Amino acid sequence: GGNAVLSVLTKIVAPVAALLLLMMGNGFFMSFVTLHLRTLGFEGWVIGLVHSGYYAGLLIGAWRADRTIVRVGHIRAYAAFCAIGTACLLVQALTNDIWVWGIARFVMGFCVAVYFVVVESWFLGEATDKTRGTILSVYMVALYLSQALSQHILPMLDLSGVQPFIFAGLFGVLSQVPLTLTSSPAPHVHEGSRHTLGSLFRRSVFGFSGCVVAGIILSSIYSFLPMFASSVGVSVSGLVSTCILGGVLLQFPVGKLSDIIDRRAVLLGVSLATVFPALAVVFFHDQDWLIYVHTFLLGGLTFTLYPLSITQVCDRLQTHDITRATGVLLLAYGLGAVAGPLLAPICLRFDSLTGLYVFISLAAGVLTLIGCWAVASKASVPAEDQSDFVPLPSAATPVAYDLDPRAPDIED
Repeated sequence: GGNAVLSVLTKIVAPVAALLLLMMGNGFFMSFVTLHLRTLGFEGWVIGLVHSGYYAGLLIGAWRADRTIVRVGHIRAYAAFCAIGTACLLVQALTNDIWVWGIARFVMGFCVAVYFVVVESWFLGEATDKTRGTILSVYMVALYLSQALSQHILPMLDLSGVQPFIFAGLFGVLSQVPLTLTSSPAPHVHEGSRHTLGSLFRRSVFGFSGCVVAGIILSSIYSFLPMFASSVGVSVSGLVSTCILGGVLLQFPVGKLSDIIDRRAVLLGVSLATVFPALAVVFFHDQDWLIYVHTFLLGGLTFTLYPLSITQVCDRLQTHDITRATGVLLLAYGLGAVAGPLLAPICLRFDSLTGLYVFISLAAGVLTLIGCWAVASKASVPAEDQSDFVPLPSAATPVAYDLDPRAPDIED
């Protein structure tokens, strides 16, 4: 009941507070990078390259960070990489050299992965079999809400000066405080085993492809939505946060639906449905309220693609394989996230205004075709044999997936 949830929350106050402060700085800075490079006159593909570097750092960090943390411990690792991350922000304030920015964003991505691994293993350390679903939900809501809220810092800042760098740095440095001053002991880290990409791809082509396409779409949204908003003259912070809020609010109803009926049909439906709000913006981008409505729907659908795809693969696995598999699916998502900002500028070149939405509709269209082929060629998993849908955050590391209630018991 309520008391159980409260006792869980008191145990994870420190990592949740750290996460909120961290994402308040990191969330708006992602959008600022796009706007700043745009103001400096860089083309879409250069902006994409810088963002792709960030996602590459995040991907490598998600797979390598646990080694550092095992060696020095959670709190030290967090503090050290916080210092490195803040240094990256300050270096960017000193120069507009695009190579320096690219390297700084790559290193920052790696640092953010370390933050996530620390926070997630802390959650995992406090979780029991009864509470891990609750903790995962708290984590996801905290992550997305702080990202959405942080966008509203942008209009308060002078974007032509050093304020954005200082504010992002401030939040980053302050995020160390809850973890370094907490009296609750840091959790133990264990290194998990892994599946291979090929084996999962063969197990569920549709689910695996869904993870890659979700990465492609979400990273291109984070990278280029601010550029679209400023081009058509709507509020950057308003539009980006609307998209993220759609992602939070629609996960639960869509997930529940996928527990009741054939999950592949739901994943196929979401893939196909994503095409429509994206195209609607392409055709009606002169009406502000329509842009908001369709971007909200687009966020709701695209943020749901990833957890739906993961669940679709889990339906075809034994329980003891789930944790390993979700780690590999994160790699698939991460590869998509690196590719997204590199591919989206191809559409931006043909349509500088709504190219992002054209790109999203194409990516969703390709996934829909893969889904049609999969549904036609493979028998579905009966509804009673499906595993339950679990809303999962897309920015996570393999550690978070040990919180997945579908995975084996923690005590084992």
